[in-house]
Amino acid sequence: MPTTLADIRNRVLRKLARHNMPVSLVNQWIGDAVRRIQQTIRVPIDEALTQVVTDEGFNGLIDIPTEMTELLSLRVNGIELEQRSITEINAQRALPLAQPRYYTRVVGQYRIAPIPQAGSVIELEYRSSIEPGSDDTTSIRLFDLKPELVEYGALRIAADDSEDDLALARYTSEYNSHFLELQALALRDDFQNASMAPAYNMNGDWY
Repeated sequence: MPTTLADIRNRVLRKLARHNMPVSLVNQWIGDAVRRIQQTIRVPIDEALTQVVTDEGFNGLIDIPTEMTELLSLRVNGIELEQRSITEINAQRALPLAQPRYYTRVVGQYRIAPIPQAGSVIELEYRSSIEPGSDDTTSIRLFDLKPELVEYGALRIAADDSEDDLALARYTSEYNSHFLELQALALRDDFQNASMAPAYNMNGDWY
């Protein structure tokens, strides 16, 4: 079964040994912890992909998803676009039958140039911000992957609010440990099959 907001809240309350805390306050601590984690950690669990197939009359503009925190890749028909100035984009938007190559960001939208033909596939890969909300049955991937990280993140905020320096130090230590574990997992996944070589050979000589 997935780990839910209620499960995380119960973990926090057990550590605090106080079951009379307002539910809304504990939910706020958890929500704040999730936001802080997503702002600082880089793991695949917060990556998302949106696809758009263009139709006749497409104007080359796509809306930026409201939950996006960082663009990873913008592709048209499998070719990754490069960011350019709005001046360059406007100069190339009307080139006929040309493969889209560039994009720029303009007031909540991405502008693509040259404009993709009908039937083109636009792929937007990005990091997304997913908050747990207030529904007890809500489950996000971070809850299942590393519930301890969210738990101690919430406890850090609770200790900070209560100005309990000893508890804050203890919870921060636990939080940092779980944070590093999750980041290490992500780095191993990112680099395991990467096409890269170390700066030295097996004989210990630098290249």
